[in-house]
Amino acid sequence: MTQKPTDQESDSETTDLLTPAGIRASIKAIEKETGRDSFGDFSVYPDHVSASVMVEGSRTRYDTYTYRVDRGVEKGIIKGTLAGGRQPVSLKNFQWDMVPALLARAERALKVEKPTARYLLVRQPDNVFGTPAGMAVYLSNDYREGGYLEADTQGKVTKVMPAAG
Repeated sequence: MTQKPTDQESDSETTDLLTPAGIRASIKAIEKETGRDSFGDFSVYPDHVSASVMVEGSRTRYDTYTYRVDRGVEKGIIKGTLAGGRQPVSLKNFQWDMVPALLARAERALKVEKPTARYLLVRQPDNVFGTPAGMAVYLSNDYREGGYLEADTQGKVTKVMPAAG
């Protein structure tokens, strides 16, 4: 079992949100602000997190939120409904401590020359295609060359899609 960082550790490591501490801090802030812990989309960038948080009592409707270290949680103007088959997901059982290893593997395996963008997307379970929850790490560069790798919720890589070329 991995030990969670203390609040003091989390605060000192959250300038880059694309870290285990940054991800945990953003989830904690969004859940505290909204009172909800069920998500549609959840996207993590180095400087912000975008989330679709499920409306209380609904498994399809969501409100959008953005989290930034310097501004905290801000409610977006977009509301929506999950597309057919996509299911809300709890982020509690994701192994965020695997993110640095996933990013390192992406740097080696995706063959993206001089990456300028990196981010992580949570994949919702989908009951139409039988897709389980997971996460994907993406790298791209200024020329829109990019690749991604997918992993299960525990960080085990399940698919690698390197940049074309």
